[in-house]
Amino acid sequence: MTYIFLAIATITLDNIIWTWILKEGFSLLLLIPLWFGVATIFGGIYLKFFNTYSQKNETRWIKHHPVQITLYFILSLLGIWAWGQAIIHSGIGSAVVIAKIDIILLSFFGIFILGETLNLRQWIITIVMILASIAFSYQGAPEFHMGVYYALVAMSCYTGQKMLMKTLSHKVDPFFLVTIRALIITLVFGLIFMLSSVPMDNSISWLYFILISIGGISGVFLNKIFSFFALKEVPISLYALFMQLKTVLMFIIAYFIFQENYTVLQIFAAGVMLIASMFLTQKKTVTPLISQ
Repeated sequence: MTYIFLAIATITLDNIIWTWILKEGFSLLLLIPLWFGVATIFGGIYLKFFNTYSQKNETRWIKHHPVQITLYFILSLLGIWAWGQAIIHSGIGSAVVIAKIDIILLSFFGIFILGETLNLRQWIITIVMILASIAFSYQGAPEFHMGVYYALVAMSCYTGQKMLMKTLSHKVDPFFLVTIRALIITLVFGLIFMLSSVPMDNSISWLYFILISIGGISGVFLNKIFSFFALKEVPISLYALFMQLKTVLMFIIAYFIFQENYTVLQIFAAGVMLIASMFLTQKKTVTPLISQ
């Protein structure tokens, strides 16, 4: 379970920094290539000097899974753009909670496609999480609902990524794949930024540079690596349940740090998710049966 909690910690740090920079008015088209560019450089350095994984596992897997890997990259490009737009339009707390409806799709994929099974407590927690997420996304002004649409697109893309990561987790070198993913996103959005009419009116101070570096390495590189290793160890349906802890953390941070306002129903839904998460971390809920 260590990799799951490391994945939660790194993506939470990523979301906090990402949200703060966007709220400061930093251009999304500029932030994406910088964010992923830092991760590309870090990944390249790691592959060059520290990675021994590829030495044990030849990179022929690239030729064996071209469709899955290409789809993984496409979903990454679309998902990161939709995620940024969701944060801009509805705030980080709302975007995170709405996007976590992916528990429905991931649980369905794990149970009906991969043959995983949940015990009674995990079924109850899954249903509670789904209902709480739907309740949270049901309130808000028109601008909030625009954020809902973006969050749902991001959720769909990230769900597809997780499914592909689960199927590829035992077949690929995650360090190489994550670095190539970061490079592709950097090049694509860097080109879009250069061809766009968005003025580069943001001075990249040392503070921005440090925050972007921390966020890029944490969220783009380390989080994906930890997620790959977590998905190798646990069923994807259980992984989806545990990742709801990030939702609760980001809701609390959004409320107290970013002063995002929520309705009573949304606060109640977040509280229900927190209680369900506490039950999830109990020892006997983390050993699901997997049908052979």
